[in-house]
Amino acid sequence: MIDIQNATLAGGVAMGTCANIHILPVYSIAIGVISGCVSIYCYAKLQGILERKIRLHDSCGVLNLHGLPGFLGAVFGVIACLGIHQGFDKNNQKEMSLLLEVFLKANESWWNLRQQALIQCEYIFISLGISIITGIFSGIIINYLGKSPKLLFDDNENFRIPSVHYEEADKFYTKIQMLMKQQNFGDNQIGNDENFKKQLLQNLLNSEDKQTQNSINNKKNQVQNDDN
Repeated sequence: MIDIQNATLAGGVAMGTCANIHILPVYSIAIGVISGCVSIYCYAKLQGILERKIRLHDSCGVLNLHGLPGFLGAVFGVIACLGIHQGFDKNNQKEMSLLLEVFLKANESWWNLRQQALIQCEYIFISLGISIITGIFSGIIINYLGKSPKLLFDDNENFRIPSVHYEEADKFYTKIQMLMKQQNFGDNQIGNDENFKKQLLQNLLNSEDKQTQNSINNKKNQVQNDDN
């Protein structure tokens, strides 16, 4: 479903350049299909290749959903300029009014369809230059600021998850020592070697794991009873 949504948006992006030009519906469908296929291929294949080869991470799908479909749209705009019907002649005032709705310079003496296509090509390279330079500049700034802290997703808002809190081993063992002294255990019975600490901690962790598993099983049984 996500792929279908991305393909739909990519088709709209690609049609943006020549949307106000009167073209046949079959050409519009073809532009949308081609742009959608290119966008999905980039999400499925190209994004992983860029991450592995040059460590380029596209977190928001800018290249896949906007960059390449936009580039294709600009190319289709050039083709549309060259393919405008010959009835759009600047000597014909009625047709000239339709051209002026799309091309504001159509009534000037130097203007023709080939010249307009050349202008469209020039702006493709201008847009690419601006996007590449500003992208590199932004990457340098982000790299200079350092890595952002890793934020892990938390399911607690949507699911009932049993939580287990563990203390640091030394603090936990100190509490056990105090408790055992309060129960009149001697120092020799408590033990001061590391093996005793590890064994005691492992026993406590195993006990906590059993309690956690029992809690999970109780939750499962409760859900099954609710369903029944």
